Amino acid sequence: MGDERGGGTERIIDTHVHLVSDDTARYRRQINANATHQWWTREGCDAEALLRNMEAHGVDVALAVQAVGIYGYDNTYLLDEVASEPGHLAGVVAVDMDADGAAEEIARLSSVPGVVGVRLFAVSPGSSWVHSGRADEALDAASRSGLPVVLTVFDHQLPPLTPSLTRYPTLRIALDHGAFPKLDGARIHPGSPLLELSTVPTVSVKVSSHLLLEVTSPASPAELVDDLLSSFGPDRLMWGSDWPQTPLPDYGSHLQLAQRAMSGLDHDTRRRLMSRNAAAWLGGRFVNSVGAAAQGDRVHNGGQP
Repeated sequence: MGDERGGGTERIIDTHVHLVSDDTARYRRQINANATHQWWTREGCDAEALLRNMEAHGVDVALAVQAVGIYGYDNTYLLDEVASEPGHLAGVVAVDMDADGAAEEIARLSSVPGVVGVRLFAVSPGSSWVHSGRADEALDAASRSGLPVVLTVFDHQLPPLTPSLTRYPTLRIALDHGAFPKLDGARIHPGSPLLELSTVPTVSVKVSSHLLLEVTSPASPAELVDDLLSSFGPDRLMWGSDWPQTPLPDYGSHLQLAQRAMSGLDHDTRRRLMSRNAAAWLGGRFVNSVGAAAQGDRVHNGGQP
C-alpha cells in the first residue's frame, strides 16, 4: 500500500486483534463450547507475538478486542497487556450484556487506562439482550462515559437494535465484521439489515479479514470494499485483521489480503481505511492512550509483509 507500511510516514492501525496467553494458571480460560475451530491453540497468540508481527510489518497500533470465546467477560489479560504496551496497544473490553450490571461495568471500565472501547457481544448461543431494554442502558452508559461501542452481532439482530443506535447522536459505534452480512458474490445482499444502517452516521463498519474472505469466486474482495464504500462512504470503514482468529498463515497474510482488497482505491481512501478513520472514530481517548503513534509518528521500521 505504498507509504502506508514499513518505511513510510503514514501509520497503520489494526482495529481488530485478539490476545490469548499461554499462562493458563494466571489467566483462566472459559472456552466457548460452540467454537468452530480451535484457533487459540496455534503457537504465538499472545501480546508478545502480536508486537513482533506489528514491528515486522509496520503496524503502529492495534486494538486488542476481548476474546470472549476464550476468556468470557474476564478482561484481566487484555488489561494487563494494554497497560504494559500503552504506545502500541489499546483495549476494547467486553461486558456481559445478558447479566445484571452491564451499564455499571461499562462506567467502571471506562476509567481504566488504555481502554478505548467496549464490546457488546450477542453472537453467543442463548444470548437474548438485543431484544431487551439492556441495549439502551449500555449505550447510555457508554455515551455518558465517552466510550465508543463495538457491536458483535449477526445482521438479523440489527433491526431490534436500530432504534437504540439512533438515540445517541454522539456515540460512535462499529460493527464487527460488518455484522456478518449475507453476500451475493461480493455484494451485500440487497435485503441485509446492514444496509439500513448506512443512513445512521454514527455507525461504522469493520472491514476484517473474516469479512473479506466471505467473498466467493469469481468475485474479489476489492468488489466488496467498493460495495461497502458505495453504501457507507470513505469515512465509515476501518480495517481490522482479526488476527489470529481468522485462519490465514500469518499476520502478513492479513495485510496482503487488505492490500488486494484496496488495490483499486486512491491513496487518500486507503489511508482512511487503514488508519485515519480508526483514529477519528476513537477520538481523544485513543490519542491519550497511545500517544505519538495515534498522531501519526512512525514507531516501527518494519518491512513489507
